[in-house]
Amino acid sequence: MAQNNSLNLAIAATPPIGDLKKGTVTMLEYEHMVSPGWSIFARGSSLSYKWDEGNYVEEGDGKAFGAGFRYYFNRKLEGMYVGGALSRFDVDWTYNEYPYAGKGNSKNIQWGAEAGYRFRLGNNFSITPGLNIGQWAGGSSSCTYTEPSGFRGRACDQESSLGFYSAVSVGLNFMF
Repeated sequence: MAQNNSLNLAIAATPPIGDLKKGTVTMLEYEHMVSPGWSIFARGSSLSYKWDEGNYVEEGDGKAFGAGFRYYFNRKLEGMYVGGALSRFDVDWTYNEYPYAGKGNSKNIQWGAEAGYRFRLGNNFSITPGLNIGQWAGGSSSCTYTEPSGFRGRACDQESSLGFYSAVSVGLNFMF
């Protein structure tokens, strides 16, 4: 009997490249086959990162919600797949750029592609290693200084951003 639904718990991590010292995302998805080979999914995510340029250090945590699709080449929830996703995420962050420090929030849109392989582990479970690549765009919705004392509470510059990411992921899936 073919399973057409899956609950997926995955962790993705970016390698420390350049100024990005840490980047992790934990994802929970509900996936449903809509036709042979094609599935759609809804995803909730939690993310954490650290950016360190030496004189500027930023750390952040956030939540994301999104949706996407996958195409399985063997037309069921197993084997090789490719897909894409679109998400909205909000990040609370702090920064330190001596003598200044601050905190803020950013709102972003992320879009990306993924490829992976779903290995079956018995009838109802599978494990899914994957590769995720994409971009995000957004900007600060708030920013206030926390240091120096004469600046505390003042608004700091709000900026927009555009970035690229790549991450490896592994998921544990319960199919039903």
